[in-house]
Amino acid sequence: RSSDLRLLKCLSDADPARVHCMSKSYIDGRGWYFEFDRVSMFVTTFAPCYSSSHSRYSFNAPGAYVLFQPEYSFAAHRIEPDTPETNWECPMTSRDKIRVAYKKNGREYFIRDSIYYPMVHDIVKPLGMKDEPVEWWKAGTAKIIKMA
Repeated sequence: RSSDLRLLKCLSDADPARVHCMSKSYIDGRGWYFEFDRVSMFVTTFAPCYSSSHSRYSFNAPGAYVLFQPEYSFAAHRIEPDTPETNWECPMTSRDKIRVAYKKNGREYFIRDSIYYPMVHDIVKPLGMKDEPVEWWKAGTAKIIKMA
């Protein structure tokens, strides 16, 4: 969505480390990630446009919100590396338990068959699990989600 682009672009432009990740030519490539002051971030958005069965459901929050989670927090909390496999019957890892809990609560989220994909595709999710990625980082794109 255009406001997500503006928010991330403003932060990128103000980056004290001058990495300016939102100005990179490879934003939709596998090697890109959002970075601020040399800290890589896992960025997710939640909004009213997502139904209660969507993993990005905002639980009736009055507007959209963006969550910035430093990648190092995964290691600090001993979260295992990402994997496309899930042990649905007997979840052992933190990731398995999270995925099972989301599914159990009617908010299953899309798990790719590979961990190698453009990170930008996970910042703003499409409305449908099988829909094409939302190209929110491209100014003027026709695929931007209209958030209420």
